[in-house]
Amino acid sequence: MRAGRCVVTWVHLASPGHHPLSCYSISASKPRAVIRVKNGIITLQEGSQFRTISDQNPWEFVDRFLSEHRLPTNLNTPFTDGLIGYIGYEAGRYLETLPCLARDDLGLPDIWLMQPGQVEVRCASLESASQLGHTAVMACLAWSPNMSKGNYLEAVAKIKEHIVDGDIYQANFAQRFSSPFEGDAHALWQHLMQKNPAPFFAYIHDPEFQILCTSPERLLKQTGAAVESRPIKGTRPRGKSAIEDEAMIAELSGSEKEAAELAMIVDLVRNDLHRVCVTGSVQVSHHRMIEVYQNVFHQVSVITGKLPQQETMFKALAALFPGGSITGCPKIRAMEVIDTLEPVSRGVYTGSIGYASFHGTQDWNIAIRTAVVKNGKIHLSVGGGIVADSNPHHEYEETLHKAATFFSNI
Repeated sequence: MRAGRCVVTWVHLASPGHHPLSCYSISASKPRAVIRVKNGIITLQEGSQFRTISDQNPWEFVDRFLSEHRLPTNLNTPFTDGLIGYIGYEAGRYLETLPCLARDDLGLPDIWLMQPGQVEVRCASLESASQLGHTAVMACLAWSPNMSKGNYLEAVAKIKEHIVDGDIYQANFAQRFSSPFEGDAHALWQHLMQKNPAPFFAYIHDPEFQILCTSPERLLKQTGAAVESRPIKGTRPRGKSAIEDEAMIAELSGSEKEAAELAMIVDLVRNDLHRVCVTGSVQVSHHRMIEVYQNVFHQVSVITGKLPQQETMFKALAALFPGGSITGCPKIRAMEVIDTLEPVSRGVYTGSIGYASFHGTQDWNIAIRTAVVKNGKIHLSVGGGIVADSNPHHEYEETLHKAATFFSNI
């Protein structure tokens, strides 16, 4: 495995109305170190040297790595040096005792983080993203789901039984679509950015796999002691006219189901942040605001807080991981239910892609709308929140709609 072939591109594209300096892209390459974690075994690659660690918790190992490389605080630029990459959904098992029933058919690392030797930070915007050039990509893909409609409906019915029994209040359930793929993964990612830009795009190239992320959702941003999380619950497509846009906004704003889902997730995020933030500092600065993007409207809340001076960066991330909007409530029990019903491991899907710098900044998305290319196939998972009044057939159709939105942009 050649470390020099590892590349990460992380792009934060703010929506219209945001300050232009909040938009930037990070290109990281020429790794000095790569941390890979699989089944609790940590592999630290530095150049051509490999070291295996099996007696440390992966989260504590990464936290210590960040602390040992600490630089003077610099909040003027998002990232100059540090770790960049992804933390897969199953890395939550290193934080809590959780079942391991789903089949790990892709075999991706649970954690993949690179310390780059070369970093480029540039300004970016939704407008510039829409002007990206791209080479030809493979368009006509033959997608197939990993479960039948009957199996999906049966799983949703079981989730609703858990809700009726008072076991959980909400759970996010996902299915995966796969297709043969022989195209250029990076060109496809650029094409997706041009067709449907979103705030937290990311591309990861490893010799064994590629990750194409088109996420609109932030799990955690840290700038010094200030932290922010932005859960999303509720999405509507843009209309073909201003009148249709207004109708979509009114429909989203008036949805009691999505208002209830978002309220539950906001409470969950607040509780998670309370575990690590200064007492009294956690606030919901915005609730149920509608954000406008090129193709969709999102209903978003913003929760902020302040970390104590002694709190380490990865402990703050661990308090939130994985995000409540893609697990459920209560989080741990919802994750247990998910693992008994989803047939395959989620991998990077609903984990987080982002960075933690050595100089006091970090930013992590929630890896939804994220595809994985490996061994001549491309895989896309889509899910949705299941609550007491969810209609299983409607939920199934919603996953097909989400998948079709991704497919239509290829």
